[in-house]
Amino acid sequence: MSAVQASGSAAGRFWKALETFGATVALDCGDGSITYAGLAARADAFVAAMSERLPDGVTRPLVLLEAGNHPDPIAAYLGALRAGGPVILAEPGMAAKTARLASLYRPNILLVLRSGAWIAEVPENDQPGLAPELAVMLSTSGTTGSAKLVRLSATNIAANACSIVEYLGLGAADCAISALPWHYSYGMSVLHTLLLVGGRIALCDHSLVDPQFWDRARRGAVTVLPLVPMQFDILESRGFDRSHLPSLRLMTQAGGRLDPALAAGYARMATREGFSFFVMYGQTEASPRIAYVPPSASPEAYATVGRAIPGGTLRIIGEDGSEIAGPGRAGELV
Repeated sequence: MSAVQASGSAAGRFWKALETFGATVALDCGDGSITYAGLAARADAFVAAMSERLPDGVTRPLVLLEAGNHPDPIAAYLGALRAGGPVILAEPGMAAKTARLASLYRPNILLVLRSGAWIAEVPENDQPGLAPELAVMLSTSGTTGSAKLVRLSATNIAANACSIVEYLGLGAADCAISALPWHYSYGMSVLHTLLLVGGRIALCDHSLVDPQFWDRARRGAVTVLPLVPMQFDILESRGFDRSHLPSLRLMTQAGGRLDPALAAGYARMATREGFSFFVMYGQTEASPRIAYVPPSASPEAYATVGRAIPGGTLRIIGEDGSEIAGPGRAGELV
C-alpha cells in the first residue's frame, strides 16, 4: 500500500482527511505540538467562528490570509479548504501588500498578522462570484515581473501533492522544516505533501544563516530539507555536510535554476553520506511541480528540467505547432 493510499484520502484531498491520523503530531511548534485531530478541530473552529460573523447572503466566503509559519493561519487555511471556500495566500506582516489585495479582490474574511498577533477581520463585502472549482489563489511574478494571482482548483493541488509524494517517497515518518514561506508555491507544496502522508512540519521562522535554524532542525529530527538556489549559496558558505543534520533523509531543490556543477556535487554528497537529493522544476500555475531529476541520474541531467512527474507529460512544440522530437531546435515547453 502506498503512502497516499494509506492516508485514507485516495483523491489526495488531505484537508478532508486530517482526522485519519488522529493523535499523530502534525505541527511541531518548538515549544509544543499540535496533533492532526487538534489541527482539524482548530480548522473547523475557525470556520464556525467566522460563519457567525459573515453578512447575510455570504455562503461561500473568499478568505485572504497571511500565510505565516504559525498554527493559526495553517488552521484557517485548512478550515477554508474543508468548507469549500477559496483562499488567497499572502505574505505575512506585509500590510501594504495585503491591503492592495483586499482592495482589489474584496475578500469576506481576512486573517492578518498585526503587532505579533493573528487578527481575524470580516469586512462588509458581498458574496464574490467565483468558479465552484476554485480553491487557492497565490501570487507569482511570472516572466514580466508584474504581480498577479494564479488560480488553482482543489483537484489541482490534490493531484500534484499525490505526484510529489510518489516520486519523493514521502511517508508518515518524515518531518520537513518550514525553510520556505508557504504563500510561495514551493513552500505550499511542502505543507501539502507532509499533511497528505501524516508527516510532521517543524515550524521555524529562522534563516539558514541563523544557528537557531539548525538547532531547531536537529531537535525536530527533520528528515526533509527543501531549498531554493539562494539557500545553497548559504550552505556553500557554511561548508554543509550531513553532520549538520544527522536525521536528513531527503534534500530537495526548486525555485530557480541551480548551477549544474553544484547540483552534481550535492548529488555525490548525498550518495556518499546516505541521503537522497532531488532537483525539481515547476511553475505556480502547475500547482506547482512539473518535473524532477531523480537521484540516480547522470551528472549531465542536472542541466535539464528532468522527467515529468507521475501523471504528467512534457513536450516541446515548435512555432508551427508540431512536436519537436530531436535536439537542436528551439520550442515551447508544454
